[in-house]
Amino acid sequence: MSFFKTGRINYGENSLKTLILDQCRYIDKTQNIYKLIKSYKRVFLARPRRFGKTLLVDTLSEIFQGNRELFRGLSIYESDYEWKPYAVIRLDMSKITRKTPKAFEENLTDNIRSVGLKLGVDLPSLTKIEDPSSYISRLLEVLDEQGKRAVILIDEYDYPVIGNISTDIDNMKIILEVMKEFCVSLKANDNYIHFLLLTGVTRIARSSIFSGMNNLKDISFNTEFCDLLGYTQEELETYFAPEISHGLSNSKLPRTDFLSKIRTWYNGYRFSDADTTVYNPADVHLFFQDDCKFTSYWTETGTPKFLVHLLSRVLKIDMDKELKYPRASQFFSSNIDLDKLDDTDNLVLLLYQTGYLTINSYDSNTEQYHLGFPNKDVEIAFNSYIVESLWDKNYNFFGNYILDRPKL
Repeated sequence: MSFFKTGRINYGENSLKTLILDQCRYIDKTQNIYKLIKSYKRVFLARPRRFGKTLLVDTLSEIFQGNRELFRGLSIYESDYEWKPYAVIRLDMSKITRKTPKAFEENLTDNIRSVGLKLGVDLPSLTKIEDPSSYISRLLEVLDEQGKRAVILIDEYDYPVIGNISTDIDNMKIILEVMKEFCVSLKANDNYIHFLLLTGVTRIARSSIFSGMNNLKDISFNTEFCDLLGYTQEELETYFAPEISHGLSNSKLPRTDFLSKIRTWYNGYRFSDADTTVYNPADVHLFFQDDCKFTSYWTETGTPKFLVHLLSRVLKIDMDKELKYPRASQFFSSNIDLDKLDDTDNLVLLLYQTGYLTINSYDSNTEQYHLGFPNKDVEIAFNSYIVESLWDKNYNFFGNYILDRPKL
């Protein structure tokens, strides 16, 4: 049996090369990835944290650099993909400082210059070209002059913006403008770009950051790619068969009951109107590494501070009503409006995008959806960590309600 299905589980590793060379467990998503790069050239994908967005970016980077041998034994290796090498420009926005707009702009520009150096392009220092928009434009022009087509992979594009929601709104708005101009420059240089991908947790309103990139295909709610990230039930049972056998031995449960319990705790994320649901990869890895202990791992992977901040701004939200209220299909293609952070619909959409809510049911006749917690793990995390974070802000939590904390 291939080491992809039996190798060591390496939680948190986002380098495909490391996983392959160290013979670690790897769930083969390259058939989906092949379909993606054959279908679209400008893509946006939103998924909650710890769903494998960075590993997807790294996998695409290896593919577009033409490193075919790394993929031996995987689906795409046997496909008709041409393996032509491209100049890969990869930017991880979560690693760009956001303390001040000026620091963000300079650090992003410096990162672009570093990428250029790796590609053999020595752009002028920051004193000559000061903004990231000019830098990325010049880099693309030089690469084109050298006969190289570019692939641009931008991971966690929204991190610099939403990271400032809970600290400095004014900084957030200025950084948003820098990002907007950066995206405009990408659109202006579209003819130099072979493929472009943006990933993030949220979809920020197109009237701001995406106004200059109307050529992006948003596949976040696309049925065809609903399982591009996350593990399906079939993948869980196929790639983690040794761990499941071990868990069965320890639990003394029948196989169907044991698998049902795993689904109840960790499955349930749904990203389209299809019935397909997936597991969060981080939960799966932690569960099996922890000797199949049923507990909440969602909190261990970190709760976004900006989400707690936004929840604290809402004076009262009836979660029971919000979970049961039918949402139209347009809701899931909506974008977070940063000018309406106190709006309940904005908050519910954000809870969906960050993975605290998901689609529980869908009525194809009315095209309406009902939301709910994806699984027991997330429900426990919401009822504990988030509520405890709000306790000192005059809130209390009972059942499915966040209410004003009674005066003592």
